[in-house]
Amino acid sequence: MALYFEPRDGAAVDRDSGLNIRMPRMQPDEAAGITEFQYPIYLGEQRIHGVALLGADAMEANGARRLWTTKLELGAAGALEGVFELKRILGNDDGDFQFLQEVARGLVVVFATEPSPDYDFRYSALISADALAAGGVVVPPGTPQGSNGEIVLAEAFVPARADRSEAS
Repeated sequence: MALYFEPRDGAAVDRDSGLNIRMPRMQPDEAAGITEFQYPIYLGEQRIHGVALLGADAMEANGARRLWTTKLELGAAGALEGVFELKRILGNDDGDFQFLQEVARGLVVVFATEPSPDYDFRYSALISADALAAGGVVVPPGTPQGSNGEIVLAEAFVPARADRSEAS
């Protein structure tokens, strides 16, 4: 049963299953420069699981536009195990890598309904090939990897919303 998450009012929803990932609770650790994201996961209105992972933020300037990037790391802090526990709970029979990509999409598109008036946002869910291998996950042939072995599982771009006076 393949999942396909779409953004809806501060959540990512798979219409076919009723599974939804809600906006995470975010715990910043400014000293370490990371944030812990705690995602509650529901089936309909019943909470069935949660996934916690670490992320890092950065601001990039491109002329007059500013881009806020958030990189969510699925290979750290038990996140991979949390995703596969969800797979077991659901009884999902997709391949491990496919399921991981599907959930990663949900983790990033949850933010797509929250545009900022000031910044563009890019959310990326990443994992290293080493973390996948350690978790027993086979990376499909031809999967693009960065020079450091990093794999982008999913991304969401959220443009800054237009000024309300211009949008009228």
